[in-house]
Amino acid sequence: MLARYHHLGNLPRCTWLFDFEPAALGACIDVFSPLRVQGCAFHYAKVINAKRDALGLEMACKEKDEHDVLTHQANLIKKWFKRVRYLCFPLEHLRLQFARDLLNAVFTYPSPIISAQLKEFCDYFKWYWITMPLIHNIWGSMETAAQGQRITWKGGTMAFTVI
Repeated sequence: MLARYHHLGNLPRCTWLFDFEPAALGACIDVFSPLRVQGCAFHYAKVINAKRDALGLEMACKEKDEHDVLTHQANLIKKWFKRVRYLCFPLEHLRLQFARDLLNAVFTYPSPIISAQLKEFCDYFKWYWITMPLIHNIWGSMETAAQGQRITWKGGTMAFTVI
């Protein structure tokens, strides 16, 4: 990468924006030691929704009663996941505590299967988003970059923006 993008100048003084690929994050940090690394809110929400769906919780968010209205439990789950998706926006010093509080506030669903799926999601979130060193430092860095340059790494390609 250094050889390919050397003409861009002093890349380490840039802010790099990633879509949560640990290999790309690690390579960037090891090679460039960037000034700042940020995560993308869109990709964060996409990963959260994909994990929810992979655990089979998508249907629990859409469960309707006999009047074709979302059930109380479906509304609770839907709102809880919405809050999880918003966790990337609070300031860094608040984000991790908000995340822990939200994960501890997950309710017990009447179905033991759905409750187990919610617990599995919480375990995944704690492991990946809170304790994984590369991820927990960047997943909430959503503010705009200061004056300077921003590097965006998405899908194996790099975009360069001067701010």
